[in-house]
Amino acid sequence: MNWYKKSQIEKMTPEELREYEFDAAEWGHSITPKNAFDKRENEDEFETLADIASYNDTWRLNNILGKGWEGHWENVRPSTYLIPAIKQGQPITIYRAGNQQGILPGAYVTESKEYAIFHGETSIPGDYVISSIQVYPDELMTYDDPHEFIYIPRNLQTAYERLK
Repeated sequence: MNWYKKSQIEKMTPEELREYEFDAAEWGHSITPKNAFDKRENEDEFETLADIASYNDTWRLNNILGKGWEGHWENVRPSTYLIPAIKQGQPITIYRAGNQQGILPGAYVTESKEYAIFHGETSIPGDYVISSIQVYPDELMTYDDPHEFIYIPRNLQTAYERLK
């Protein structure tokens, strides 16, 4: 789905980005920037990697990041290598395969470039591009798969600057 055009985003003000909506599936896909910022404002609606790392439950963090999934994806290592960076609140590079450059708030993302390439090759008809940005563990909402997260930026200005 081509849910935005780079030229549209470049013309938006930060406030227009905050309220940007489009038709999105309810589960298993990206969410709209509006939905992402709404979730951020109601933080009890989701858990980030930083939240899970703060719990006294190492099994859960390891499980969410793919311990036991070794060998499930060809050429993609489990995300457990991120644990030290997550616990220390350090930046993590995220990737997204799409038909436009850039990563919108609410985008379905991965910490693995290889996984993003696989997604591009198997899920996006025609040409695709791989975008990447640096984010923090409290900006990644956990999802169903150890390599899949939703990008929920800390604030509007940061998200806006990352798109430029």
